Amino acid sequence: MLTLKHLRHLDAIIQQGTIHGAAERLHLSQPALTRSLNTLEEALGVKLFDRSKSGMAPTGFCQQIAGRCRELLLDLDEIQREADLFRHIEFGDLHISVGRAIKELIVRNTLPEFVARYPGVSVTVSEGNHTELVDRIKRREADILLAGSVSYRSVEGLRHEPLRDIPLSIIVGPDHPLRGCAEVQFDQLAEYPLIAATSVSPSNPLLTAIDRATSKPAPQVLCGDHPTLKSILLRTNAWLPTPEIYFKKEIETGELCRLDLHHPAMKIELSVIELVGRSRSPAVEKFLDICRTYLESVEL
Repeated sequence: MLTLKHLRHLDAIIQQGTIHGAAERLHLSQPALTRSLNTLEEALGVKLFDRSKSGMAPTGFCQQIAGRCRELLLDLDEIQREADLFRHIEFGDLHISVGRAIKELIVRNTLPEFVARYPGVSVTVSEGNHTELVDRIKRREADILLAGSVSYRSVEGLRHEPLRDIPLSIIVGPDHPLRGCAEVQFDQLAEYPLIAATSVSPSNPLLTAIDRATSKPAPQVLCGDHPTLKSILLRTNAWLPTPEIYFKKEIETGELCRLDLHHPAMKIELSVIELVGRSRSPAVEKFLDICRTYLESVEL
């Protein structure tokens, strides 16, 4: 008889590729997992894996059902999550994925307040590139993604709730040749290195505008650490598209400068991005309430 336990064991072996790895993930002994797999194969009357010294290779039939097995397990986990929400459980987990370009702006100014108010909630914050962030949302490993909406509009199965537009500026060092020039255009920046805090999807309008004007399809430096980016700006003629708030003090003192460049794509359309049809937990709602309050109060 096929059981939920069998499906979880099958999924773990597929994901890990070995009985040893799957047994560790499931906190089972290897003999117990082997017996479970043998029972499943006998119940189905079909061989699921080709065994070898290098690991477990899924058979054609196993590959055929692997996706449906995974989706079924995710749906069952979602049913349990919905039941928890219905009981209004506020103790639990909150997993936020965040785009690197807005990580410091949002997380640094909201997470301490959330933790102080709700110490019973276990919080995980993760970042990554466009592909990694989408994968976490689709695999339900993250409750929400906070990021610029534009790069994710072409991804199916996601819904977007706008929070606030965050204006971008071009930041340079005090000795940059274009400092003080009026109405700078992107093509004037072609001979200088482009640096950035994060990568964006190729369809991003700002990246498209920069590429057309400068033939720079990607930044010369990608680094999520703003102090490091500041050091690069001070030592080179590089230029950095970023929310000005990250370098507000440096601009006020003249340590760094903002170029007079304006373009419709110079903004981050900060949004909550999540799976269509997935309910928000109370912890997510409370965290977003804190985010909204902060974004309404801060001067960008």
